[in-house]
Formats: sequence, structure tokens, C-alpha cells
Amino acid sequence: MTHTFSLKALIVDDEDLVRNAVAMVLRRNQFEATAVPSGEKGLEACKENAFDIILTDLFMPQMDGVEFIQALRADGITTPIITFTGGHASDIKICQMRQ
Repeated sequence: MTHTFSLKALIVDDEDLVRNAVAMVLRRNQFEATAVPSGEKGLEACKENAFDIILTDLFMPQMDGVEFIQALRADGITTPIITFTGGHASDIKICQMRQ
């Protein structure tokens, strides 16, 4: 059986279990999923490939999700982005205030 992928997704998360689980779910739903462990690697992937959707964790070491998104937008990348986190609601409010 051959798979025909219709959409390309990038998953950015420093936690292996989460990153791999999200990629697996997307692949089962006919996405071509690329999974990377950091915002820096996500930027590299976006410079090499065009994605239809990006899913990123908000809280990661070095470059967090907000910094990753800001860098994408600064580079002119307008791909739709879905953010997620295992953090607390108060952490998310702080993150939103940084914008």
C-alpha cells in the first residue's frame, strides 16, 4: 500500500515522547511529518522546506516557542502555527505578554 501525503507538517518539541507521538498521529492522518527537537532545528527545517502547518511547543530550552515564531515571522515565513505546552496557565499568560 502506498501513501499519498497531502500536507507537510513540522513538529517542534524538545521532548522526544511528545514530538514522536504527534508525528505518528499526523502520519496516520496522511500528513508528511518532520519532527525536530528545538527551535533552532525548526528554523533550519523551514529554510530547507516549505510546510503547510507548524506545531510547536512553547516552552523549550535555548529558543522557546515564542522566539521560534518571532524568528519565523522575521524571516517572512507565514505558515500557520499551532502552539502547545505542558506548562501551567500562568506560564502561558507570561508568554503571551512578551508579544
